[in-house]
Amino acid sequence: MNENENQEVIKNFEGSYVTGIIGAVIGGLIASIPWILAYSYANMIVAVLATLIAGGAFLGYKILKGKIGKGLPVIITTVSLIVVIFVTLVICPMVLLKKEGLNATWNNLERLYAIEDVKSAIMQDLLVSVAFTVLGIAAVVRSVSIQIKNGTAGENLKFNTQAAIEEDRKRIQEQSEVVKKVCVSLNCMQKENAVTKQEIANELEMTYNIQRNKINEYFSSAQSVKLLKKYKGKYYYDDIDEQSKLLNAGNINHNNKSSKTLAIIVVIIIVIGIIIAILGSIGEEYKVPNTDITLTTLSEQAIYTTKEELSEIFGEDYAEYYDFAILDEVNNKYEIYGTIMDKSNIDEDYDANTLIQADREYIVQNWGEENVSKLSDKEMGGKVFKSYDYKYKTQNTDENGEIIENEYIAVIYLCETNGKFVWIDCYTDLDFEVSKMDEVINKLIK
Repeated sequence: MNENENQEVIKNFEGSYVTGIIGAVIGGLIASIPWILAYSYANMIVAVLATLIAGGAFLGYKILKGKIGKGLPVIITTVSLIVVIFVTLVICPMVLLKKEGLNATWNNLERLYAIEDVKSAIMQDLLVSVAFTVLGIAAVVRSVSIQIKNGTAGENLKFNTQAAIEEDRKRIQEQSEVVKKVCVSLNCMQKENAVTKQEIANELEMTYNIQRNKINEYFSSAQSVKLLKKYKGKYYYDDIDEQSKLLNAGNINHNNKSSKTLAIIVVIIIVIGIIIAILGSIGEEYKVPNTDITLTTLSEQAIYTTKEELSEIFGEDYAEYYDFAILDEVNNKYEIYGTIMDKSNIDEDYDANTLIQADREYIVQNWGEENVSKLSDKEMGGKVFKSYDYKYKTQNTDENGEIIENEYIAVIYLCETNGKFVWIDCYTDLDFEVSKMDEVINKLIK
């Protein structure tokens, strides 16, 4: 092995991917500060700021002596995406919590994600963030890859698109030159002498050994700089201002690629956004224990099904009495509480009708007959529920010590299934009609 080969081996093994990755993560996180500020305070996701994150990752990689090899472009891309995902899912929501005067803790972050609409909004922002990151860094990462391929390293390795533009310019110039030679030989240098695409393709293949699958690339290169033009379905080579067109070739191609990439990403975002919206309309499913009833919540509803959740959210008294609770988290119009009672634990003289009748009589004693509806049968999710509703009032004291009275409606549902009584209490605003509550329960129960 000669001295030059020894130097090449040493050069290839200089640096470390491990230290480079650590530096890339640190640099990416520092460079993400403008992204965080734009997202949290201006409610904006800006593609160019993703390039800044990738640039920070690149700089951090070089500062900590990361190995300059084929893995660098992959590392820059991966670290940039990880930073954007972490920032979007964790850092930005915590900043938003602080803006609302709440502590930026993991517990509060979990509670934030428990709100389905907030979670859905963050996930959609994540989708856009990832797409913009790919858009923002693609050209620069490709340029870094080209530089490494060409043997550029150390301080000479630049984080810009120039190498990619130069490569595109060189390829377009070379391919356009071949197309021009073909057009000269076919005498199609003016529109009056235009020839078919097939004639040019045959000449490229036979004379210049251009493979069939590459011929369209040659056409695209010459057409992108407006040298190969179409006239009445045929083609000719227009060499007016040829040099200036070729000098600008890389920039034109780079802009065209960016536009196409942006268009593709916009379409992907729209398609995935539609899918998220469709899936977001469906919430969780909960099989009510020991019954044949399944609850299917919607995205605007939050469901709590464990004693721990019920105790934490509503208090121990609720956790002792109820088995599940469902809240309208969007409009705050209703609260639903459910209890499953084993029929064997209730007096054998009681069936669903006598049980709810007894409950209704108790309510009448408290709120008066005029505020309580008659019993009725309502078919919900294939089950027949006994139901009634009543108006009730609550009293609260404001900060001045004055009593404030509020009026609400409660709707009670009871059905018997599989030897169980399923009892559902619903509490709503006065302007939320009972028929609307029926619709909610009907959608909820399977």
